[in-house]
Amino acid sequence: MLSYLFRLLEIIFDFIASCIYFISARLKGIKKHANILLIGPTNSGKTTLAHVLRTKFRRDPDPDYLDRDASGPYGTHVDFGGTRFQFIDTGGFAAPPLSWFFPQADGIVFLVDAAQEAQWYRETNGMLREVLGDKQLIGIPVVIIGNKIDHPNAVSTEELIQLMELDEGRLDVVRRERAIEVVMASVVLNQGLRVLLERLSQHVNESAFHNVAQRRKQETGR
Repeated sequence: MLSYLFRLLEIIFDFIASCIYFISARLKGIKKHANILLIGPTNSGKTTLAHVLRTKFRRDPDPDYLDRDASGPYGTHVDFGGTRFQFIDTGGFAAPPLSWFFPQADGIVFLVDAAQEAQWYRETNGMLREVLGDKQLIGIPVVIIGNKIDHPNAVSTEELIQLMELDEGRLDVVRRERAIEVVMASVVLNQGLRVLLERLSQHVNESAFHNVAQRRKQETGR
């Protein structure tokens, strides 16, 4: 009985928090459209995430879960907090090189299989270094998703950060150029995805406001 009551309260508080967040975003003014790249190794959950976002968060579901962005790659769009997020799956057999997608990015979701064996993090970390080290992506926020937390072998947040070699020193360096944080999730169970959308909305719009301010500063010479 108590567990049911706590679950009900959690749902109510989540609804109230979402309403407050939405109203706050409306009042502040927001970026109307944002391209979000889904990046990560094979089997990390990129395509599954695009599918779940479409089926759980879109208000206009259609038979084809893939939308074609004007620039070419397949993905799906989600309206959240007044922003239309176009999620672009960068994987697939015939996908172009990862760097091909970078110029159009407003934000990045980097997926990690939190249940994978430790030796596979070498590939994962190499891909993350490519993203964080590319000059085209300076200032672009990154949300790292520790996926598959429903798996019995899934690591904790602290263990994932350690395996990803994201100690406090390195995070401090990365945060000088962009917002970055870790969100643990289970994509197939729709756990953690609302938090993901809230973090993206916050960081993408902060990045957009910062870029506008920087351009105005350059134009005025102040």
